[in-house]
Amino acid sequence: MSAEDTVLRKYLQRLKEEQAGCIALLATPKDKTAFGYGEASGTYQGLCRAEQLFLEVVGEDEDRA
Repeated sequence: MSAEDTVLRKYLQRLKEEQAGCIALLATPKDKTAFGYGEASGTYQGLCRAEQLFLEVVGEDEDRA
């Protein structure tokens, strides 16, 4: 595994951790107008798009290797 592969794997892992954090925030507030809900929603959408682009560029098979 090259150093570049290691960096890409770390990036994808961190991306997934951030997504999990956003999901936790979105699941927590009872009031959907609560501070941070909209921000977490937008951030989650952006992270999902970043993950999708990552998989398109790097490839899903290489990610699982």
